[in-house]
Amino acid sequence: MTNTRIGLLPRLANIPALALVASASLIAAGASDAGAQEALGVPFIGDNHLSFYSAELSRMGTGDAMTTVFGGTYARRFQLASPATRVVAGLRASARALDDSLAGVLDLAATVGLDHRIEAISGLSLALSSGVGTTIWGDDARQTGRIDANFPVTLGAGYDLHIRSATITPFVAPSVVYYQTRRYVDDVRVSTTDGWDAQAAAGVSVRFSELVMSTSRVYGEHGSARRSRWVFSAGMSF
Repeated sequence: MTNTRIGLLPRLANIPALALVASASLIAAGASDAGAQEALGVPFIGDNHLSFYSAELSRMGTGDAMTTVFGGTYARRFQLASPATRVVAGLRASARALDDSLAGVLDLAATVGLDHRIEAISGLSLALSSGVGTTIWGDDARQTGRIDANFPVTLGAGYDLHIRSATITPFVAPSVVYYQTRRYVDDVRVSTTDGWDAQAAAGVSVRFSELVMSTSRVYGEHGSARRSRWVFSAGMSF
């Protein structure tokens, strides 16, 4: 009798697909993202934001080794009754195959929030967001895997600096995060840990015509081997 196994990485990848379905429904319902506002490092010119995304991640969720994932982000903003306040909805997906096709890392996120321009201080904006993120590491050769799920609440602040036709926005965004980590061996969950953590992101975004770019560093993140990592995105807003 032949015993057919389902690869660990494909099986784990089915779990964060739920996050994509949920976040897609948020966009369809006209909900919002945060992490997509200038105060959180994703700049807008039009109502849509589409960009290439790259970030450092822990190579296998343990140890000091890091790898770089590549993917994309999409966000859309919606105007509220107040011209100073907007709702933004967004998705992010990135991945990286490691040494061979049997090992890799997958990172998904969806966020919801509000962006508010402070009328009394020209150029200052604040953002409040929440969402869900899932990072998955899998190695079919060793039959090991790990899933990190996190649920952050983030407050961001950014200040616009206008230089000719470009807008440069330094920003800082501290977060309180509830996380859960699951570890698997031979397709069986062997441990689950959870808890609360605090982290922060700081960086700068640039808007020029329809082109947008953002670079930042995340500090104190649970599951990051070095407790800090860089994030970069570049694309367009239309």
